Amino acid sequence: WLLFSDADLTSAIETGLANNYDLKTAAARVVLAEASSLRALAPLLPQLTADASAQVAPFDALGFQFGGAIGDTGQGGAPPSVFYTGSALLNARWQLDVWGQSYLGQLAARLQARATEGDRASVALALTNQIGTAYFDVVFSKQLIAVVKEQIAANRRLLELIELRFERGDATSVDVLQQKQQYAARAAELPPLRAQLRAAQQRLAILVGEAPSRTPPSTASKMPALPPPPALGEPADLLEHRPQLKAALLRLEAADAQAAQSVRSFLPAVSVDGNAGWQFFRATETNELFVWGAGVTVSLPIFKGFDNVGRVREARARTNESQQALNQTFLLAVQEVEGAWINERETRAQLALVGEQAKAAQAALDESESRYLSGLTDYLNVLTALNAVQGAQRGELQTQRGLLGARLQLYQALGGPWSQDLGSSPPDGGSKK
Repeated sequence: WLLFSDADLTSAIETGLANNYDLKTAAARVVLAEASSLRALAPLLPQLTADASAQVAPFDALGFQFGGAIGDTGQGGAPPSVFYTGSALLNARWQLDVWGQSYLGQLAARLQARATEGDRASVALALTNQIGTAYFDVVFSKQLIAVVKEQIAANRRLLELIELRFERGDATSVDVLQQKQQYAARAAELPPLRAQLRAAQQRLAILVGEAPSRTPPSTASKMPALPPPPALGEPADLLEHRPQLKAALLRLEAADAQAAQSVRSFLPAVSVDGNAGWQFFRATETNELFVWGAGVTVSLPIFKGFDNVGRVREARARTNESQQALNQTFLLAVQEVEGAWINERETRAQLALVGEQAKAAQAALDESESRYLSGLTDYLNVLTALNAVQGAQRGELQTQRGLLGARLQLYQALGGPWSQDLGSSPPDGGSKK
């Protein structure tokens, strides 16, 4: 957008990249994906817990555990009615990633998070196009209203001239009535054009994150000149320059990692356990003991109700799905570039022809007016030429707007290295240069 050398356009896009709510939503999804990636790191690290417990039970139950009852305490007294036990232990467990299964899971989560960043860049890239489109719609509506006002003024001057000729007997009442109709028809076009302008201003305000009821964003009064065409490059460049393609490629890599992870779920799991702490027992007096323990556990999955088999099939299907999605996205990206380039090329040719049409129509109008004022032709020829001129003026303006739109589509289709930084502002909406 900097190539258009329009300060108002640059300001609108920078404001939108900082404040647009769709982009903030995409940024929140990135934070969510990064949090999931952090959670996926947990299986690679040891787990440490501090556990404390305390129990109270009837004293008779203590003997019952050994097949009988305890009659007395050995000190000549009656046994207590209850006893107390408890422990305070520090437990550690570390499942060794012998086969790299947990690493693959964490790798897949990281790749998914990076793909989500690509999604945010895609939203930002599309946002710049939407803001540019709305901005040029506002400028086009302003310029079209100005042209229509000029046409109304021209029709008014011609009406006054015909009325003067009618008073002198050089024109008929039909000429006057036809020109009045022409004048009224042009004047009736202003209200819907003003409504069109307001709708475009409201759309632009929403895209830049502002309330549509506020003062409309500042825009230029005329559409800018078209910058030089960009280099198209090679189709393979799109894999690097289009963020949605990079996201699709990352999702394919993540699916590959998940598929490898699911296959390794058939292998045995090895974990190391350890604990240390205190235990106590109290009946008539309190006894405590420092205890510790360590061990290794090997678990070989034999049958889990086809859960592992289903996971492998799901992962392989997901990989195939991601591959086909990448292929389709790539083909569409190439088609978008080709379509946008052809559209711009043909619109450029159309603009040249419309310009020639406008010049010819203006020359015809000048000649018909001259002949009409000289009494050599009737007013119908003037009216026909006038309609042709005013239609050509609008057609030229509309084609200029179409050419700018085609360039915006080409920019979006190409992406580019600059698009990788789009949408990289922090979640609070602060801009990042």
